[in-house]
Amino acid sequence: MPGMCGGKKEPRVRPGLSEADLSRANLIDACLDGANLTGAKLWETQRGGWSIKNVICQVAFWDRDGKEPTKYEEGEFERIFAEKPRIILRYAGGISPNHEASDVARDTDCLNENGRIQAN
Repeated sequence: MPGMCGGKKEPRVRPGLSEADLSRANLIDACLDGANLTGAKLWETQRGGWSIKNVICQVAFWDRDGKEPTKYEEGEFERIFAEKPRIILRYAGGISPNHEASDVARDTDCLNENGRIQAN
C-alpha cells in the first residue's frame, strides 16, 4: 500500500533496523516511517530531512563504540529527532523596526482567545 514520505509517493516499508549498525550512515531524506530502530547504533549519522513517523525506538546508541544506551519512552524518539516544520512569514513591504511580535501574530492568526501568542 503506497504511503507518503517526504512529499513523494513511496511504498510504505517497515524496515527491520533493530540493532542495526548505522554509525556514520547517510540518512538524509530517508523514509523510516514505522521502522523499528530499537538497539540501533546511530553515532555520527546524517539525518537532515529524514522521516521517522511512528518509529519504534526504545533504546539507541549514540556513542562511537555503541556501548552507552539511551532509553526512550513510547513516542519520545520521534518527538525529539523528527524534523520540525518551519513557518516562514514573508511581508511584501517588509517589517518596520517598530513592528512587534504581537502584530505579526495577529496578522497571521496566531493569537489565542486571551490575546497571547500561541504555539501550534
